[in-house]
Amino acid sequence: MFKFTRASKVFFSCSLIVVYYFMICDLVLYGFAGYHVFDPIFYFIDMLRSPDQKIWQWAGDKLNSEVGLVLLIFTIGVPLCFLCFEYFFKKIPAHITNCRLLRPSYSLAFLLSFVVIMPTVWLKCFNNKPCLDRFLRTLPLLPDWREVLEHMAFDEMVVIPSAHADIDRAIPRPDASTTWRDDGSTLRDGAFARLFNPLKDSLAMKVFTETVKPSPVDVRAKIEAKDLPNIALIIFESLRPDAVSPEGMKEIHMWAEGGLRLENHFSGSNCSHLGLFSLFYGRNASGYDQTLENKIPPQMLHSLRRSGYEITFLTSGEVKGFRRVDKFLNTEYCDNVVAHNEYLNGMNDWPDSDRRKLRQFVSIMNARKDRPQFVFFYLVSSHYGYAFPPEFQIHDETPSLLHFFDLQSQVQNHKNRYANSLLFLQSELLKSLNCLDPNKTVVVLTADHGESMGEDGVFTHGSRMSDVQMRVPCIMVGSGIAPQEIKVPTTHADVFPTLFHAIAGKHVPIDGCQGRDLLEARDRPNEIAVAPSIGPGWEGFMIIRDNERILCRTKTKGMRKPVIEFDGIMDEFGQYELKMGLGGTIRYGQ
Repeated sequence: MFKFTRASKVFFSCSLIVVYYFMICDLVLYGFAGYHVFDPIFYFIDMLRSPDQKIWQWAGDKLNSEVGLVLLIFTIGVPLCFLCFEYFFKKIPAHITNCRLLRPSYSLAFLLSFVVIMPTVWLKCFNNKPCLDRFLRTLPLLPDWREVLEHMAFDEMVVIPSAHADIDRAIPRPDASTTWRDDGSTLRDGAFARLFNPLKDSLAMKVFTETVKPSPVDVRAKIEAKDLPNIALIIFESLRPDAVSPEGMKEIHMWAEGGLRLENHFSGSNCSHLGLFSLFYGRNASGYDQTLENKIPPQMLHSLRRSGYEITFLTSGEVKGFRRVDKFLNTEYCDNVVAHNEYLNGMNDWPDSDRRKLRQFVSIMNARKDRPQFVFFYLVSSHYGYAFPPEFQIHDETPSLLHFFDLQSQVQNHKNRYANSLLFLQSELLKSLNCLDPNKTVVVLTADHGESMGEDGVFTHGSRMSDVQMRVPCIMVGSGIAPQEIKVPTTHADVFPTLFHAIAGKHVPIDGCQGRDLLEARDRPNEIAVAPSIGPGWEGFMIIRDNERILCRTKTKGMRKPVIEFDGIMDEFGQYELKMGLGGTIRYGQ
């Protein structure tokens, strides 16, 4: 009889080590950033295709040491675990059969049942559908495989949560009816439309229509006036909504009290390229790809240039090659692109890069020119990794890498580094602001997206549809802007129409702009639409209305007829309160 040879044992041992290593890496990645190993594969492909663009730096240099520690412990721990497993599996099969060839099968079957099947059955038996859904989302599977497993796990009928007790206690599958619109797109309609029907929601239809067929730039939107003020648009990387506060950048907070403050402001998304798109185009970022493919200019830059502004973009190469941002922030739409470096050189260069941009910004603003100036730039030191010079090491970190395994210590270390980077940026920014003439300048301060410190279960950004990843400060201070506080939800799409009103002294209509002029609106609707991203392949947008977050999923790419469907209701942490199952069923409610 064939024996389980030494070579087979080695091969089987190595295979198990690879499987365990993959699962641990996936678990660490999902727990840290909310991504599975499969999800960032497109980012890695970009890195391999364009290694000179140094896209890797946005992961943060400090993450390398943490990953190295996990690898070291795994290298020592997994072989020990494997020896224990081997001893265990030698004992059990010996009582079942003498065929040693079955031992690997027993091992793999046990591993599969222990990791996937048993938790699924246990959670289903105890009817814990929210935990079951979240457990399935954490499995290191391809999205299609995960969808099949979800389809097997969930019932056809659902229980509606107490918050929606006015709806029928059970909602069956919708019928096969389909509503066709004149433009050729299709909307799935059925019984679940009693909860939310995109077809009958004006904001959902407005966003969806603009996503499928973006409006051209409004060439008539301009200001015909003399002595227009200079404008500075200062964009922080990863600025949390509580960063500008008495507990955070308190001096910036005091400066902001002299202008317009948007207290419940959302970026256009939870990631850089979509947030910047919403800011410069005044549109929902769900139409990002369609707008760029149609080569539509950013409305903000187009209108300011037609109004006589000289536009300058100060950069250190942070947007070059990154998610097509350089397709709309470039020399075609800007008069000057001042690049100090072609690419950034890692975290250590971030503080010096920010200092150079601030010095250049002051020089441009104070130079005597015959045209008003519009200058915008990124401050990158607050990006994950959180860079700052040694003299700003005010909040200390845990001096050991062991904090990686202590959640509270890890959260505090992130907060300390982040606070240090903000204190550095505040110090440098105040020096620049004090050099400007407030009667001749309008300063807009905001961010591309927020940043999570574990509030939604992960760190950094771009992984959860949570408030902490999407909300950012937004402040306008300067000539013609009276102190005012707006507390209704606002978004980046509102910034340009409001800024245009501030410098023109009156409302300026802008066709195709989805944002609102917040200085004109008397009765501001308590609703906005944002387009958060949760990885490759996701299409859709979220409507935030009266503290309820309604998620709509769209399918427009590669579709003969674009589709919009209601996907569920989420909470402020990016978790589903109600979720649509396959075939249109509502999946669960808390």
